[in-house]
Amino acid sequence: YTYVNITRRATHPLGMQKFYAKIGQDFNYPSVCLEAGLSGFVVLQFVVDKDGSLHNIRSVNGDSGCKPFVEEAVRVLKKQGRWIPGKQGGSFVKMQLKLPIRLEAN
Repeated sequence: YTYVNITRRATHPLGMQKFYAKIGQDFNYPSVCLEAGLSGFVVLQFVVDKDGSLHNIRSVNGDSGCKPFVEEAVRVLKKQGRWIPGKQGGSFVKMQLKLPIRLEAN
């Protein structure tokens, strides 16, 4: 999904700053990870299709020592709805993106 002249990158309708805040609000820290005092970092890779739907969501950096981190991160990302697809010229295009999520046990 690499295009030479991307006119507009795919983005979330809320804007990325509000999107990250929403991810933080909706994320339920897995109790098993919290009880173990585990913090971590999950990077999700996914495709934003031409219609703004998300596909092929997966972790590209493992599970930070607690598999439920990834499961919860995927759940929360899916919950956020459709994105505004990327554009090349006047046409919508598929784009592959990465989303880093830092997890802190407090």
